[in-house]
Amino acid sequence: IAKGGADTYVSEVYFDGLISYYRSQRCPNWTSPKYKRFNAMMDQGTMPLEIFTDEAHEQNIELLAGFRINDRHGVNKPFFRAHPDWLLKELGHGVDYSLQEVRDWIFWIISEVPQRFDVDGIELNFVRHCYCFPPSEAADKHDLMTELMGRLREMLDDAGRKKGRHLVMGVRVPTTLAECRHFGFDLPKWIKESLIDYVAPTDYHFTNFNMVVKEFANLTRSSNTCFLYPAIQADSPGNCAIMSLDNCRAAVRNFYASGADGISTHNYDVYMWGQLRSRSYPGPAEMYPKALDYFKILRDPEAVAAGDRHYLFQPMWPHELHPKGYRSIAILHQKAVVRKPGDRAEFSFCICEQLPEAPDLP
Repeated sequence: IAKGGADTYVSEVYFDGLISYYRSQRCPNWTSPKYKRFNAMMDQGTMPLEIFTDEAHEQNIELLAGFRINDRHGVNKPFFRAHPDWLLKELGHGVDYSLQEVRDWIFWIISEVPQRFDVDGIELNFVRHCYCFPPSEAADKHDLMTELMGRLREMLDDAGRKKGRHLVMGVRVPTTLAECRHFGFDLPKWIKESLIDYVAPTDYHFTNFNMVVKEFANLTRSSNTCFLYPAIQADSPGNCAIMSLDNCRAAVRNFYASGADGISTHNYDVYMWGQLRSRSYPGPAEMYPKALDYFKILRDPEAVAAGDRHYLFQPMWPHELHPKGYRSIAILHQKAVVRKPGDRAEFSFCICEQLPEAPDLP
């Protein structure tokens, strides 16, 4: 990963009331067959997270501990049976951050990691799966989430003083400020009050070439303390194919031109495996480590501009397939419908390129 050109690696250590890569009295471990391979190591007192952190520092990159703030895969059924009053009942899974005891509990879980391990900070993943409050109340609950963010920032600052360095807090959020507000995430306030060090607008198994990066850039550029890293995904928009390097260069070209300071990735491991979405997923690692070398290109705007760029504009969450909209919020979809020969329709899209005045396009 480091040789590929990455600056930072996020190791996700928490989801759905479960932890991984270390043991704690505060939370049970995920006990999948793959993670059981770490048991012997942890029985002897060595936590995988310690190895990740040491190796990241050896390779001169940051190691952040990642937390999925409200994953709703529903894997940890005993947890929800033990806390039925915490449940987001409208959604069937996830916990209700309206409750003080829930906010105290997640703070307790997160705060242990910077205190125990030599991590360089944390990333809060709000994309898996967005709703932290009852959907009908979420937009009015932003002060409660901001209060939790303030507590986490203060905790990290205290831990950082003891380590003698600043500890990072990044957030992975939906791709528009309107969606963030809908879910109760007050990005303008988090940035203005210097609660976060970076924001990574991220869709879900989808790279949006039309992402309005500029609205985030307007906030981050005014702060001078918060960086902007929009995410690319391994999946092609609208289907289960794999994004090509030409596709990545095109998306990233738009991101940089719209004010991004760099890029992040999400579900990037999908790039490496040959059998996406199959029963044997992840399948053979056909693209490993080749796909990691993409970072050397995508981190450099000049290298991005020097290669072919293939733009894709396919709607991922059309209303007719997802009547409630992805994430249960109505998302505006641009469509150009031509019903008979001779009809014309317009579809607006963003290509941050110096195009010829009269391009010869098929």
